[in-house]
Amino acid sequence: MSRAFQYYLIFKPYGMLSQFTKEGEWTTLSDLGYPFEKDVYPVGRLDADSEGLLLLTNDGELAQIAQAQSIPYKRKPCTELGKLNIEGVAIATGAAYLAMPDNASIADVVAKADEIARGGTPVIVDVGIDYSKCTAFTTGTVKTNFARFPFGQKMRILTRAAVRHVVG
Repeated sequence: MSRAFQYYLIFKPYGMLSQFTKEGEWTTLSDLGYPFEKDVYPVGRLDADSEGLLLLTNDGELAQIAQAQSIPYKRKPCTELGKLNIEGVAIATGAAYLAMPDNASIADVVAKADEIARGGTPVIVDVGIDYSKCTAFTTGTVKTNFARFPFGQKMRILTRAAVRHVVG
């Protein structure tokens, strides 16, 4: 029997970490008081000094998108969602919608999103990123996350990645 995936779209306020595990005095997603199922994780991250919509799910494959799994683990880095109406999410939440279909549109879309956000309107940008290739973004994500791990965990990750690259 397959498990039904659950998806939650929440608003993460300023000053909150995009995680459930407590870290110092920071507030976390567990402080929101929602009755999330076991094994629910954020898809991506919002820094503590930002606010916005955050997708949470128990779909482990989807939750790994921001972790750039194809680099250390040779796994496919995302789940295909099928038809998802991002513009509909923007309309439903009162946010402006902007599409960023390719690299050529980055500067214009970011400038427009900044302009709209400065006016006090939240913005959802539908970003078309190809996670199948190593980029400065995915390489930077791996380096940033890897640097945060304790030495023992780093060694475990490196060993697993080496075995997967050799054995397949």
